[in-house]
Amino acid sequence: MKFRNRKKEIAGIAIGVAAIAVFNVGALASSTSTGSVAVSGTSGSYSASFTNITFTGATLGTSTSGTSTLTTDDSTGTGAGWNITMNATAFYDSTTSTYLGTSSTTANDTLELNSYPALGGSGCTTPQNATVTGGTTPVVTYPMVVPQEPDTSSTAAPTAAVIVAASGPTTTGGTNGTGEGSCSGTATFGLTIPSNAMPGTYVSTLTTTIASGP
Repeated sequence: MKFRNRKKEIAGIAIGVAAIAVFNVGALASSTSTGSVAVSGTSGSYSASFTNITFTGATLGTSTSGTSTLTTDDSTGTGAGWNITMNATAFYDSTTSTYLGTSSTTANDTLELNSYPALGGSGCTTPQNATVTGGTTPVVTYPMVVPQEPDTSSTAAPTAAVIVAASGPTTTGGTNGTGEGSCSGTATFGLTIPSNAMPGTYVSTLTTTIASGP
C-alpha cells in the first residue's frame, strides 16, 4: 500500500488550574494561590495504511469479501479530524494477461468498502463518521465504491474518493476531534465479479492518502 503524510504546525494550548482555598475554623485570615501550566503542541503528522487484502475465491457473477487492517495516526493535536482517500488500478492477471472486467471505459467489477471501520486502541480517540457541515448527511455513506481504473493498461487510475472520514470541529453530527492518536481496526471490502470474467488470480494496487479535515 502507498500512503502519504501531511504535516501541520499546531499552536500552544493554555490550561488554567483553579486553586482551592481551605479555611480553618476560627482562623483570622486565609490566603489563596493559583497554579497554571502551558501545554504546547509539537509538529505532528497524519498517516494511514491498509494491509493487503486477499479476497475469498468466488465464482463468476457473484460477490466476495476480504478484510484489511486499517491503521491511522494523528499526532497533530489539532482535533481537526481527517479524511482518507483511495483509488485502485484494474484487477489484472499477469499470468494470462487478462483483466477481471472487460470494459475499456469503465471498471465493470465493483470494489467497495462495506462499512465504516471500527477503529480503536489505548491511544486512540475513537473516530466517528463526519457529516457535511450544516447538515446531517454523512461525508461517506456505505457501501462506498472505490474509484477504479478502467480495464485497460493505457488508462491511469481515476481521481481518488474519500472512503473514511473522522469528524472534526467544522462538522456536525459527531464528536469534535475524533480520530486523534494511533488507531487501528478491521476494514471489510467487497468485490463483485463480472459474469463474463475469465477464471484466474487477479491483483489490484490500492493507493491511500490521508489529509486534515473531513
